[in-house]
Amino acid sequence: MPWFEDPDKAIVQCSHAIAVDSQNAKAFLYRGEAHRHKRNFDDAIVDLTCVIGMIPNNTHNSKMLKILIDAHICRGAAFANNDDLDEAIDDFSQAIELAPDSVLAWRNRGVAWHEKGGFDQAIADYSRAIELDSNDPDSYMRRGLSFKRLKKDQQARTDFATVRQLKKEGRELRRFSTRQA
Repeated sequence: MPWFEDPDKAIVQCSHAIAVDSQNAKAFLYRGEAHRHKRNFDDAIVDLTCVIGMIPNNTHNSKMLKILIDAHICRGAAFANNDDLDEAIDDFSQAIELAPDSVLAWRNRGVAWHEKGGFDQAIADYSRAIELDSNDPDSYMRRGLSFKRLKKDQQARTDFATVRQLKKEGRELRRFSTRQA
């Protein structure tokens, strides 16, 4: 995606595309994510809100549905980065409703719950992400951290051991992101 290589260039290119077609949801999505990567969270939220307003939740167009899901995940990440955890949880929940098999949405909602202090909710979300992808070391690591906060040390150790094993197998840990595993 363009913003990972050069977010400034992505913003310029997407702004041009939006000037040509003010209903270009993908350009708003990319520009919003580029703003988020530059830590311009308010600008990101504005662009991603535009995307969400353009596409109805009941769309039957699979490409538009993917863009909508991505917009909710990206906006949720922007809200979380902006310390608005309730809004982040709402967006990740909306993404889960639209795509219940999205490991990323479940994991990111778990992150938001953890940061809010809802460790039981975080563990439940990480556990669902692990059910969907048992090779995701990030979900195990984050669940282990939530177990640790609840002083459930044996469960934490088990998760951390799984992370070490997955890393041995070449699995990478990911930061809080909007990219699917």
